[in-house]
Amino acid sequence: MSDLKVTKHNDLITSKVNFTLNEYRIFLYGIALMNPFDKEFPLKYEINIQRFSEMFKCDLNGLYTELKSEVVRRMYKRTMTVDKEGGWKRHFGLIHYVDYCDKQGVIKITFDEELKPFVNQLKDHFTSYYIERIANFKSTYSIRFYEWCVMRLKQNDGKPAQFFLEIKEIRERLEIQKKYPLYANLKQRVIQKAFDEINAFSDLSVRYDEIKKGRSVHQLRVIVKYKKWEKKEEQFEFPFDPSLKV
Repeated sequence: MSDLKVTKHNDLITSKVNFTLNEYRIFLYGIALMNPFDKEFPLKYEINIQRFSEMFKCDLNGLYTELKSEVVRRMYKRTMTVDKEGGWKRHFGLIHYVDYCDKQGVIKITFDEELKPFVNQLKDHFTSYYIERIANFKSTYSIRFYEWCVMRLKQNDGKPAQFFLEIKEIRERLEIQKKYPLYANLKQRVIQKAFDEINAFSDLSVRYDEIKKGRSVHQLRVIVKYKKWEKKEEQFEFPFDPSLKV
């Protein structure tokens, strides 16, 4: 197993951002290279193309060009929105600048200073997981759902847990309000795909129930546990409490 571990403040996990799959892999790879408890925060990191290829099982041929294109054309312009207390929101860019050398096949990314409080000197309200757990996912949405699930498990001391996600909140966090306006499409292309990948490739076992308001699905009740958990899920009581949100 790779020893690279992603550690982020929970506000970053529930943030509003729309990454492509490779963008999110690049972002998580950079965070995983850093020690979240160090006083010094190295804003700059280098993408090791060989290691990246092995970690995410990508074809090494042409990978440098592909990642450079993702970073320079898309990720460099990407912004994130984080909810703060009192109804305030913080909107910021992720990357300060990018250096790359085609002759050497090297890409160096420097994160924006605004990212620091969410990944550095974390004392509480953070979530960690090994990057290998999400390496086989083919959808960026699968990674986001996985992170929400792990966050809830950590809050429940690793025991089987439940939480509720409003459909509106899912669309807002993933910034896909216009892409999947119909629930049927959202369910097929985002929700079900995410749950299928999490169950197939990760260390979690997840399922969900649809909760309707009137005739429309209003929210999901998500039940999650680690696959290695020895006790049966039926041994745990899950009172219906929609206030348990992530």
